[in-house]
Amino acid sequence: MTRSETRRLPLWAALPIAATLVAATLLLSLRLYTSDQSLLIVFVLPTMISAFLGGLAAGLVATFLSGAAVGYFLLPPLHILSLSKVTDHVQLIVFLVTGVAVTLLIAGLDRSRRRIARDKSLLGLTLTSIGDAVIVTDNEGRIAFVNAEAERLTHWTGSVALGRRLRGVFTIKDDETGKPMESPVDKVLCLGTVVGLPSQTVLVARDGREIPIDGSGAPVRERDGTAHGVVLVFRDMSERRRAEEGARHLASFPELSPEPVMEVNASGELTFCNAAVFRALEHLGMGRKDCHGFLPGDLKAILERLEGELESTLRREVSFSDRVFAETVHLIPKLGVARIYAHEVTKANEAEEELARAKEE
Repeated sequence: MTRSETRRLPLWAALPIAATLVAATLLLSLRLYTSDQSLLIVFVLPTMISAFLGGLAAGLVATFLSGAAVGYFLLPPLHILSLSKVTDHVQLIVFLVTGVAVTLLIAGLDRSRRRIARDKSLLGLTLTSIGDAVIVTDNEGRIAFVNAEAERLTHWTGSVALGRRLRGVFTIKDDETGKPMESPVDKVLCLGTVVGLPSQTVLVARDGREIPIDGSGAPVRERDGTAHGVVLVFRDMSERRRAEEGARHLASFPELSPEPVMEVNASGELTFCNAAVFRALEHLGMGRKDCHGFLPGDLKAILERLEGELESTLRREVSFSDRVFAETVHLIPKLGVARIYAHEVTKANEAEEELARAKEE
């Protein structure tokens, strides 16, 4: 419940207060005033207070109670005709109209205030509940809002961080060089546009932890373009960095293998060759375009087996001039590819042939 909502009293409590205020004003008027001309303005006060405390209904009740009190206790009866008395009754009517108008105005302002409070409360709840860390600053770079995730990452509580300059709470550095980085809020305030954090950004938390983050800063503007500050949104990238490092580590197995590794799709097109393939071609005096020489001669027939559902492994040999490579062809139907792992067996074959000749002799 917002502050403006708690300010309004329930009708059962507001109406007795309205009646009490009118009665008190009437008693004060009877005691202090002898002239009837200036009394009506005094009764605007209980009308305004009642409308403020109890809303439209309480304000209207106070208005009409005030009119009835003035008409009955302070003004002469209408049958006593005189120009001045008629003027007093006209003033009473004007007062009633004015009282209704004031009540409607106050009720409208109260509705607007409560709507703004609800919107602000909803915005604050949304920013607090969002999974990303959010920090909002004013135009001077002082922190105006910190959500729970930002508190967790920076290790600064909102009560301590509020009012501080961002650079004292949101400390970032370059992961590669270790040098401090410029605050994104300063860039946003300078450029007036959205500014993203570099990929190597590391947040240095209050407790000394270093957390890789990603995010951006954007100006907070009204519809007319007036800037009121900067909103900084960032997130912990630790898990993603570890996953990327893991993926790079796995990718290094075929890439850094000392033996040639290749992949072909169902159409027979080479989709991957590791560095060992190109080194082998260099030793053979060939260029990169000769990669297809490593493919088995019956590749087309082999790839037809990709239409099956089960993985299978085949073994072949290919020859380059006087060098021989043994190849393991791994068919992976679910990926629609065949992966070829090769290693040179020239010397091993020569040794086997020499051994066979020696046995024959």
